[in-house]
Amino acid sequence: MAGGSGLWAALAGYIFTYYNSQKSEQRRARIERINAQLRDLLGPLLAYVTATKSAYEACWRQHSPDGTREGFQDALHARPDGPEASAYRQWMVHVLQPLNEKDSDIII
Repeated sequence: MAGGSGLWAALAGYIFTYYNSQKSEQRRARIERINAQLRDLLGPLLAYVTATKSAYEACWRQHSPDGTREGFQDALHARPDGPEASAYRQWMVHVLQPLNEKDSDIII
């Protein structure tokens, strides 16, 4: 009878290993699917956010009176109808806002 109990133990071990492997494979497949979905969402989103940041930096570098972001922001607040503010509005309409809309299209 001792040989029979060893056979049952081996069979139980095989069944446990089989089901454990199946569950592990299902978990791995689920994680891969979620990672692919995140890549599809976050990849383009990161690209647009980075492009928006770069465009804003280019805007203030080109139009800041002293070449700094703070100088650009100060000029916008000091003279809302000045050349810096006009340039900023043009950048918003033609560059920054279209990028923001693409960001929101990805999320929605």
